[in-house]
Amino acid sequence: MGLYGIIAYQMQRRAREIGVRIALGAEPIDVLWLSVRGALFLSSIGILFGFALIWELYPALEGFLYTVSPRDPLILAAAPLFLLAVAAIAGLVPGLRALRCNVSNVLRAE
Repeated sequence: MGLYGIIAYQMQRRAREIGVRIALGAEPIDVLWLSVRGALFLSSIGILFGFALIWELYPALEGFLYTVSPRDPLILAAAPLFLLAVAAIAGLVPGLRALRCNVSNVLRAE
């Protein structure tokens, strides 16, 4: 929910930019890709920092986990893939909403 909220807020702040792009003839798929790419980029940075923290804080994390190792390959593969899927959806939904907006109303609002 937090990831979706942040990305939706970011897309709302960029509504004027998206309106200008559409008014100038941008393809809808390009606008969607802009939204999804931004979400995936931010999530990838977070995942990389998470991996760095896991490797550095391994001894401290090991004491909190009883049934799973902090370096379990299944968990280290599944969690980032799940987060990237959530990020892609979180970028897609606000992008679709931005495409449905009336361009003239968005440009007049500012």
